[in-house]
Amino acid sequence: MSTEVVKSAPVESGGKAVREEFVRPRFRTLPGEEAYTMEAFMPGVARSGVDISLVDDQLTIVGRRDRRVPDDWRPLFVELGDYDYRLRVRLNIKVDQEGIAAHVEDGVLTLTLPIHGEAKPRRIEIN
Repeated sequence: MSTEVVKSAPVESGGKAVREEFVRPRFRTLPGEEAYTMEAFMPGVARSGVDISLVDDQLTIVGRRDRRVPDDWRPLFVELGDYDYRLRVRLNIKVDQEGIAAHVEDGVLTLTLPIHGEAKPRRIEIN
């Protein structure tokens, strides 16, 4: 299993530049006749920590993990680094932006990307 850590440009935080680091989450895309379904696996990310944007054909998903723990809590073993998730995907089909639906459950983001009418396959009748 390989993990790709991506460093982004410094972000201003309280007058201090902070470099954000992201891990690219594992994901899969399932084709359908009317829509594509994309699942992104982001353990530790709640619904409130997900930000999804679609600009032209560039889909960007950012998942921020909730790091609140009790003060006296100390981990015995840490499997994952302390990173947030970011996935950028260029879509090769036209998507109906108004019909996009998203759902997060148990760290899995499920996106339904309906195919735009112009991009759907058509059967051409021969006269």
